[in-house]
Amino acid sequence: MVSFAEIESNLNSEETILWKKQNYTNELKELRFTLNILILTIGVSIFSVLFYFFTTTINFDILLSVVILFTILLISGFPLYFFFRIYSEYRTIIKRLELKLSNLRRYEEFFILTNNRWIQKSFYLAKINDSEYKRDQITKQNDLAFVDLESIEVIYVSPQKNDKIFHVNFFRLWDKNLEESVLHVFLEEKDYQRLMETLRTIFQITKEEHDVIIYGDFAFYSKKKKQ
Repeated sequence: MVSFAEIESNLNSEETILWKKQNYTNELKELRFTLNILILTIGVSIFSVLFYFFTTTINFDILLSVVILFTILLISGFPLYFFFRIYSEYRTIIKRLELKLSNLRRYEEFFILTNNRWIQKSFYLAKINDSEYKRDQITKQNDLAFVDLESIEVIYVSPQKNDKIFHVNFFRLWDKNLEESVLHVFLEEKDYQRLMETLRTIFQITKEEHDVIIYGDFAFYSKKKKQ
């Protein structure tokens, strides 16, 4: 798995880091949440059955027990399905990344803006098939992606959570039906302001659009300035 330090030490000789963001995230949260829902569902089902038996006067028989067992399995079926589907997806990803499942408790993601490229490593990218970008100008391998700034057409910003979080997307080909690019980052206001200030030194903003997809969003049509 490629680290931030490895990328930083292997930049092109004419390349300079202008902005960067590094995080360590727990990517097992989704899997753990689904497991907790599964355990809670089974637990509540069993408790309800036991409570019913202790408070009812109906005689317990084999037919009734089969019906109750089937009901528990039916109720638990949905969270069980989602758990195994997510678990299977995670197993595929960690095999591709050559990691252990436990490694995802402290997963390193980073976002780097240089004078030439946007470089991104995120678990989101690991979920996307590399083959989708074989003919694209985006270079993607597993959880790592690069794009030349020359090919960026639109920077799209969508404020989140009462303007406390900003979702910044980089589009090569602008499609107003897409709210999310494969190259994106969620930032708090301070980091967002620093990134946008840096982007304005790199790009010439040829046009701005507001309220494009949702109320309060921005689309900056961009052209990289000549160095």
